Amino acid sequence: MKLWTVQPVAVYEELKKQGILHTDISLSPLYGPVDGVVCHPLRKAYGLLAGRMEEKAGKPEGASYPWWAWHTRRGKHAKPDLREAGHGQRGEKLVCLELPDEEVVLSDFDLWWYCISDLRIPDILDSDEAEMEKEEAWYKSLGQKEQECVKLKSWEAMFNAEPGVEGPDGTGSWI
Repeated sequence: MKLWTVQPVAVYEELKKQGILHTDISLSPLYGPVDGVVCHPLRKAYGLLAGRMEEKAGKPEGASYPWWAWHTRRGKHAKPDLREAGHGQRGEKLVCLELPDEEVVLSDFDLWWYCISDLRIPDILDSDEAEMEKEEAWYKSLGQKEQECVKLKSWEAMFNAEPGVEGPDGTGSWI
C-alpha cells in the first residue's frame, strides 16, 4: 500500500537535511488560541487522530500530530497530481512524497469534515430525509453531555475506511 503526502518544498529540504521529520505543532494554528477560542474544534478532531495513531503505532519521540497522506482520491489509489488545485496556496512550491505504510491509520476524508466542524456523524448517512430527521430529533432530545458523548463516539465511523470499498453515500472515495 502506497501513501503520498503533499508538503511545501521546505519540508522536503528539511527531511533531506535531518533524515527524519516530525510535525511541529508550534507551526500550526492549533498551537495557540484560534480566533480567541482556546479549545477550537480542530484541536479536538486532531487530538482524536493523534490518539488513534498513538494506539496503533505508539508515539515517536518528538512527535505531536501525525502526517496527513493520501491513499485514495476520487475512488482511486493514485498519487496526487500537483497540477490540480487544492493542495496548497496558488504559486506555492510543493512536493509529493511517498510514505512508508507500516504505521498508518486510514480515515475517510469526507467524514473528517464532520469532526473538524464539531458535528456528529449521522448513523444513517444514506437514508431518506424522514429517517434522518427522526435521528436528528432523537439526538437533539439528549442533554448536552450525552450529545457530546454521542458525537465523539460517532467520529469513530471515520476510521472504518476500507480501500476499494465505497459506501452508498460516497464515503470511501477519499481516504
